[in-house]
Amino acid sequence: MLSKKHRILKGEFEKLFKAGKRTDSKSFFLKVTNLSPPLKNRDDFSSRFAFVTSAKVSKKAVVRNKLRRRARAIVYKLLPEAKKDVATMFFFKPGAEKLNFKEIEEEIKEALQKAGVL
Repeated sequence: MLSKKHRILKGEFEKLFKAGKRTDSKSFFLKVTNLSPPLKNRDDFSSRFAFVTSAKVSKKAVVRNKLRRRARAIVYKLLPEAKKDVATMFFFKPGAEKLNFKEIEEEIKEALQKAGVL
């Protein structure tokens, strides 16, 4: 589980979504944004993450939650390597629920490297 300082706040979500640069992957796409001074409303300057899984991925909430939990666990392991002052939002595509943990891990790591977060 990511601590609160590594999560994107609801009020920041809209601004970051509009300002972010998109990077596509097979099972998800991500929006990456540098946190500009108006968005730095916290004392720390750590990287922040959000995970979005729509009902298009699966109608079952259990499956969507499992996918988000797996992604959070993977990102938690990669936090020491992540750049500071970066907000990253993951948006999962239909078909992502069929991947196992190892496949998701490889894809997330590759996408974060491609986006310049790691």
